Amino acid sequence: AEEDLRILNETLELQVAERTQALSASERRIRSILETANDAILTLDGDGIVQTVNPAGERIFGYPPEETIGQHVEKLLIMDRGEFTRLLSEMREAGRRGSNREIQGRH
Repeated sequence: AEEDLRILNETLELQVAERTQALSASERRIRSILETANDAILTLDGDGIVQTVNPAGERIFGYPPEETIGQHVEKLLIMDRGEFTRLLSEMREAGRRGSNREIQGRH
């Protein structure tokens, strides 16, 4: 029984190492895309609070990340909060986790 447990443990450790390596590679690819994209890419929480902004977003909007992260995205948009709230609600109802909508921004 101890030998079986040792073999299972080694197998599990190998699987964890492989998945960790795959996750790291995926994270590097995503980071590369975000850092080299020409378009602003922001992530928001469910209330429209900016969680991340890529370098293009910093350049396009003219704000360093520390002035946008933690702020409501309306600071960056030419759209009132009511309109944005409706957009978020529509996305939630449709079951969408993201949007690639083109929206006018403020610089």
